[in-house]
Amino acid sequence: MPYLCTVIEKRRVCNAFEIAGLSAQLSVFRIIYSHRKKETKMGKISLKSNFQRIAVKDKSAFVTRVITYSRISSDELIDSAARNSAISKGHVGASCEAVMNEFQNYLLNGHSVEIPHLGTFRLSVCCKSVDKAEDVSANNIYRKKVLFAPSPKLKRLLRSCSFEMQDVDEETIDGGHTQA
Repeated sequence: MPYLCTVIEKRRVCNAFEIAGLSAQLSVFRIIYSHRKKETKMGKISLKSNFQRIAVKDKSAFVTRVITYSRISSDELIDSAARNSAISKGHVGASCEAVMNEFQNYLLNGHSVEIPHLGTFRLSVCCKSVDKAEDVSANNIYRKKVLFAPSPKLKRLLRSCSFEMQDVDEETIDGGHTQA
């Protein structure tokens, strides 16, 4: 039985329908979620500076980076989303898999793809420049990459973040590796 679902003001209203021959029976099921709007927890983002060689400027200087605490796996993300919604882990996982498959399909066929409240992804390439039109070729591509443009909401959240410096490490150089 196919379902047509629309989101209306934090309520989900699903119209379930079954077509038998020429007649259609329409049943309306209203499911009202206790839709807890999960607040984004804005903790402090830790920063660390290392003294390192900067080849472009031909000098050494302190470079500050965000400290990444861990990498959240897709399973952890799905578990967390299921715990914070009225949707089962299986449904969240299946939905994520379907969205990611479509995301890759559209992206790899030349479309930019927007993920609501997160941002837009698009493909880009770096190519060798050539002097003559007859030398222009796809073989001149030396790097393929995915570009990300954050949504206005994500930009607002980022502006509201606070940052704190950890101790400055004066004993490192060359990409943050400790000197021998």
